[in-house]
Amino acid sequence: MTMLQLTIRLYTVRSGGEEGTGWSAEREALSLSPERLGNDDDKTSAPRQRLTNNERQLRPSSAVDPNSNYWKYAEIARNETSARAWKLLPTLDSCFRLCNPETGLYLMVGENDFTYTVPSSLLQSQPREAFTFGPYYPQWPASLDALITNTRKQHQLCASLEDVPNMDRLIVAYSQQTAATHRAECRWQLQPVLCPRPDYC
Repeated sequence: MTMLQLTIRLYTVRSGGEEGTGWSAEREALSLSPERLGNDDDKTSAPRQRLTNNERQLRPSSAVDPNSNYWKYAEIARNETSARAWKLLPTLDSCFRLCNPETGLYLMVGENDFTYTVPSSLLQSQPREAFTFGPYYPQWPASLDALITNTRKQHQLCASLEDVPNMDRLIVAYSQQTAATHRAECRWQLQPVLCPRPDYC
């Protein structure tokens, strides 16, 4: 299993008042190498990554939203559980979808800005942008901490600001202005997962 390869053209962009190197609104400056990631027709070659925030790992939640068709939330959790790896499936606009290979669920941002893990059947009924994400590295090359933007509203994925100590936290897409003032909640680390596991993506 190859590690994520990022092909970067050096340039300067602004996101939430910060300058950095990475993905821009035009989605051209940072590309996910097709040779490494594969494409939508070759999902088996896409690498698996853990997405962590403050040592908590992104995973499908067991909690559901009764106001949104009982979709499962996405959350970050400290404990080492299964379903914590994600496949980065490239899209035609140099971004990616996130699919959990152990459950077959896709990461999706709802109209209400909550982030859910939903079955692939919703790929046809929900806006394409709800499933599409792009990375941005504000402190490249000094730091690999990434901001992850969802293209539905150009909002950034963050841990919910309604933190409950010692509890898992839901994922919410916040505006760039809000994300800029809560940096710890909105910075992600992508870590390769090399161990073979089931693949339902």
